[in-house]
Amino acid sequence: MSEGEISQTKDADALFREAVDAQVAGDLATAECLYGKASQLGHVEGAFHLGELLGDLDRPAEAAGAYELAMSMGDREARLNLAELFARFLGRRSDAISLYEEAIAAGDMRGLVELGALFEREGDVRRAAEEYGKAITAGEPVGHLELGRLYADKGEDESALLEFQRAADLGVEGAQSWVGWVLKRLGRLGDAEQILRRARDEGDPRSFNLLGELLRQTERFDEATAVFEEACTKGIDSALIEYGDLLVEMGKDSEAEAIYQRAVKQGDSEAHFDLAEFYRRVGPIDKAEEEYEKAVNAGDPRANSPTAAFLAQGT
Repeated sequence: MSEGEISQTKDADALFREAVDAQVAGDLATAECLYGKASQLGHVEGAFHLGELLGDLDRPAEAAGAYELAMSMGDREARLNLAELFARFLGRRSDAISLYEEAIAAGDMRGLVELGALFEREGDVRRAAEEYGKAITAGEPVGHLELGRLYADKGEDESALLEFQRAADLGVEGAQSWVGWVLKRLGRLGDAEQILRRARDEGDPRSFNLLGELLRQTERFDEATAVFEEACTKGIDSALIEYGDLLVEMGKDSEAEAIYQRAVKQGDSEAHFDLAEFYRRVGPIDKAEEEYEKAVNAGDPRANSPTAAFLAQGT
């Protein structure tokens, strides 16, 4: 749809609602056009949603422009999203830090968390921990979650558990699944299962994957299958690879193949390697070669194994 086809008599709210409907229906070109038109008429949510859409479409420079427009209309959330684009995709580190500092000065302590994440991506764990600690002191509960992840990365699981539990107690979204994850790693499977079931009941998407893995680990395959099937029904695609692995272990190769293929279609780049391994085992080998090559192109480090490299180059 071109801008000329959009009725000029429509107000910004109507254009925004139509854009949302178009995006839900998968008509992204129309959604982009309508969000753009709404934002031109001063609709701040239209500008913000346009930034999100363009970011999802791997057009970071254009997304940044939309977020800048949303910022100019007073959207505080747009500032953090713009900073992330600057830091991660546009090579504008100093501009990103300036935006995080602006957020902090304005009282949005998530800026401390995001600044910590920037340092963590750069490998500066000490400065990352400092920023997460500042966030906690300032009353931003997500700081506990991120500090817990740092502890877990260093293998300090008891300290990680303490921070994850603090985050969960403060209502941080997804924190219960992290509690369950680290309990599982500590070998406290009964406690982990209880926490993950609670998180699953509350709708935390990550809990399905973790609970399914735990049930598979304890050889309760029927229960694991039920959890993964529920995840699929709810559209939680992050559980697909593990579900495929479970089906392989249960000897259900045709069903496993369909699940791996679904993961690929949903854009999970890691699924190429798992599908390649599946074809390497059951054939045909030419499909294994094709999927290994895709895994290499997607940057999957597992595809650097000698077997994968050999098959990716052809036999």
